[in-house]
Amino acid sequence: QGYVVLGRGQQNGRHPFNGKIGEVLAYNEALSELDLTTIIDGLKKKWFEASTKTPPTPASDKSGHWDAMNSASLTTDAAGKVIVWKDSSTGGFDLATTTSQTGYRPKFMPNGINGHAAVDFHGTDYLASNIKHPTYKNAPFTWIAVVQSDDGASYANIFSTNDAPQITTSGYPYLPVSMSTDREHGWASTSDKHYSGSTVTTANKPVIITYTYTGTSCNAWVDEKDTKTLSNKQIANWDPSANWGHVPQGYVVLGRGQQNGRHPFNGKIGEVLAYNEALSELDLTTIIDGLKKKWFEASTKTPPTPASDKSGHWDAMNSASLTTDAAGKVIVWKDSSTGGFDLATTTSQTGYRPKFMPNGINGHAAVDFHGTDYLASNIKHPTYKNAPFTWIAVVQSDDGASYANIFSTNDAPQITTSGYPYLPVSMSTDREHGWASTSDKHYSGSTVTTANKPVIITYTYTGTSCNAWVDEKDTKTLSNKQIANWDPSANWGHVPQGYVVLG
Repeated sequence: QGYVVLGRGQQNGRHPFNGKIGEVLAYNEALSELDLTTIIDGLKKKWFEASTKTPPTPASDKSGHWDAMNSASLTTDAAGKVIVWKDSSTGGFDLATTTSQTGYRPKFMPNGINGHAAVDFHGTDYLASNIKHPTYKNAPFTWIAVVQSDDGASYANIFSTNDAPQITTSGYPYLPVSMSTDREHGWASTSDKHYSGSTVTTANKPVIITYTYTGTSCNAWVDEKDTKTLSNKQIANWDPSANWGHVPQGYVVLGRGQQNGRHPFNGKIGEVLAYNEALSELDLTTIIDGLKKKWFEASTKTPPTPASDKSGHWDAMNSASLTTDAAGKVIVWKDSSTGGFDLATTTSQTGYRPKFMPNGINGHAAVDFHGTDYLASNIKHPTYKNAPFTWIAVVQSDDGASYANIFSTNDAPQITTSGYPYLPVSMSTDREHGWASTSDKHYSGSTVTTANKPVIITYTYTGTSCNAWVDEKDTKTLSNKQIANWDPSANWGHVPQGYVVLG
């Protein structure tokens, strides 16, 4: 019985996998092909479709883009409160509270909207830029926000450009323009415009709110999951230009108005995009369709079933599962199941940590292994001898190399410097790799990991029959079997209980 290992075999540091591992699932049973098809179809949808992040176009780079699914854009404190939400565009509009109002920080929620990461605002919470934004007076703009209200409240400010980056305690000194849950909210002497449908943010239901302004015509839409994009217009061709000419250049603010702390948005903000132009409905449709696909479909994370909770699940899209050092190297990759198989290097081999890549596989987060890199559990896994198991891994090789170990259970959680003392079973790029006296079995298609192409590799073992498949984006699920009904039981009976190892 051994330890789970990702990234390479632990025998004298040989056979490293050079590439990215996005997700690995391990079960203590040989799942049926029906169950496998359900899981792998979800993984294909999740990983093989390019990330639908929609950054501002080059012409609008200085507008701003804040995306909670981009884990690298968020810095949190020990309580999970957001210190900084970085602008993913080149504008530099990073959002934070002022140093005098750090008690007003919102909270990061790993599963905030449909199982996706979001930032949760309540009461006094806000985030603001420390530089002024080009949306002011009658300058054209487009704002798009993915939000989910907790209480369905009206008169709650989501996004604004505000002429101060912090909250006043009384009065109405500012002249902002704000996207609210039931209106364009002008504050003080700046014009309001109510939506035709009143409050558009039903409690616990995600929506996308969009504003465009040409300089003379303001329009607003709300989009839900099953509505035709831009079919629900809430403000139509409203001209506030005579009034908005006095609006000062201000700071980007999320979460509430800055006027005496009133009109807070209580809910989750997943993503906001700002442009310095009034985008066409054609461009808007492209962007919003991508956002609907990204946010309105529930997360396709497929954790082990309750019967297999102790098997292990490592998912790089779950930003809360990864702890990194200042260089972006992975200190710990937590097991999302209840098994407790958290992965790390041993304390004597911290130089072998792999690197977190926010855009590793199709724009999705992944962990990048090279050469000596690995991660291993510090407790032994139940995959050993002839115990049944299922392993599923989403990977993308950097070099297309054969004989490269991705996932194994290994009878030590660290690398040896010489010799072959271990007796592991390993998922490799071209074979089930047995090492030493443990049987090998080559895939029928030889190396299945073409460089820079994501695949899903699946193993099942019943105790007498081992099968393996590789799935690509456009192949029928489980149609490409690489090992068929191989019986290694006479040999695998000696495999010790080991540690999970990746890389």
